[in-house]
Amino acid sequence: MYAMAAVLALSTLMDTGIKMWPLQVGSSQWRFGAFGLLLSGPVTPLLALALAMAAGFLAQSRRAVRGFSIVALAVGALLTIVLLAFLVDYMSLRPTVEAPLRLTFAVATTKAVIQALLVIPAALALGWGGLKSLAASDGGTARSGRRGSLVVGQPS
Repeated sequence: MYAMAAVLALSTLMDTGIKMWPLQVGSSQWRFGAFGLLLSGPVTPLLALALAMAAGFLAQSRRAVRGFSIVALAVGALLTIVLLAFLVDYMSLRPTVEAPLRLTFAVATTKAVIQALLVIPAALALGWGGLKSLAASDGGTARSGRRGSLVVGQPS
């Protein structure tokens, strides 16, 4: 299951990386496009991460669940930074966009921001839920007799 999750995540990440090549970090236009791609593309890798976490949980591999939980939290934090940088570039580029392209520019920006606002909390919840499931299995199961859950919001 881990191999399949890796293929699922890496194929999407490689596709995004190829679209961003060559790197031009000094260009605000390139950063806007690259950050827009990064904010629009993490749904499939996040799904792969969730599958890997579920496999680790079912295999009772605490190390795998902990590792994938930390990765999910790091992804959420990184995407938050990318979102903030994307919005800064948007504000700097907005006055330079020609009138016929302003609607397209606004729609692309709105789409990327909405997707980021959906994916960031999902990544953070996935990471937090994984760590919470580990904490519940440490001591909570001995007291209550129940297993922790990877599903956030579910009683454990």
